[in-house]
Formats: sequence, C-alpha cells, structure tokens
Amino acid sequence: MTFENKLRALVRFAQRRDLTTREMLEYLKELLLEYNKIKKRMDYESWQGKSTFEIERFPDKVIVTKYQKKKGCEPRPNYTEIAVIDLNLLSYLINKFCVDKIKSKELAELFCKYRKIKKTPKGKHIFYDDNFIWDNFFSWRKMHNKFTIMLNVLSKDGHIKYSGGIVSVVR
Repeated sequence: MTFENKLRALVRFAQRRDLTTREMLEYLKELLLEYNKIKKRMDYESWQGKSTFEIERFPDKVIVTKYQKKKGCEPRPNYTEIAVIDLNLLSYLINKFCVDKIKSKELAELFCKYRKIKKTPKGKHIFYDDNFIWDNFFSWRKMHNKFTIMLNVLSKDGHIKYSGGIVSVVR
C-alpha cells in the first residue's frame, strides 16, 4: 500500500470513527515512518551532485559556508575564510585583464604573481623561471578550492559569470 493510500484510509477511518484512539496512534506512527523513508529518499535525490553556500561578510574578511552532502549522510558545512583584500585583488585583476573572457588558469597565474606566491606549503614551485605551473597550483587543494570559492562569491555578487573554468565580466 502506498503512502497516499494509507493516508486516505486513515482519513476514511477517522471520518467513520472506526478506530480507537490507540489504533489511530499506531496507524499514525506507521504513516510517519513511511513519510520519513520517502522524505530521506527525496532529500538525497534532490542533493545528489549538488552543494550550496552562504556568504557572511565582515569588514576585513568573508566567511563562506559551503554545504556538501555525501551519500547517506546529512549536509556538512565547510567553512572558508577569505580576506577582503584577496577578493578585491581578484576583482581588480578580472577588470584589468579580462576583455571579454579569461580562463581561470590565467587568473590563478595573475593572482599568484600579484600575491607573490612562489611555492605551495609542500615546497612545490608555482612558477618555473617565469612560467606558471598549473598542475602544482591545482594540486594545492586548499588554495585551489579557496580560489574557486572566491570566483563563486564574485559570481554570486553579480560582478562576473564563472562557469567551466571561464570567467567573463558582467557589464
């Protein structure tokens, strides 16, 4: 019997007063269990492959709370703190160097140059001579994630469009 059919039967029983209070409570418990099973399945299907984030703004920093859900688990918050100076620098670089569109790889290179980031915490070089080593930046997960979250913040604010590694300015 489906959830809807069980609910309709309960309404009929209640209208006819065919159930005692105890029977009604048992029936309601069964319905609640069935509802919870359906809701968990719906929640999982609606979250599958998705995440959301919230932005808290302070004078000197922005805290981004990103909610991620793994199969069978509750959504888990991940917090990323971003200095307003870094967001402003990224916005400046986009406005200065982006004519129409720019790849996020190129922005990452410019960002690292302006911030004078030369090595990852593990000692991998970000630049070799004057050439940007994207793989080393990309493998520095903390910085790469922070960089993409900064792009997402600017995108959510309506300053840019960021999708598929391409950034374009909203004019």
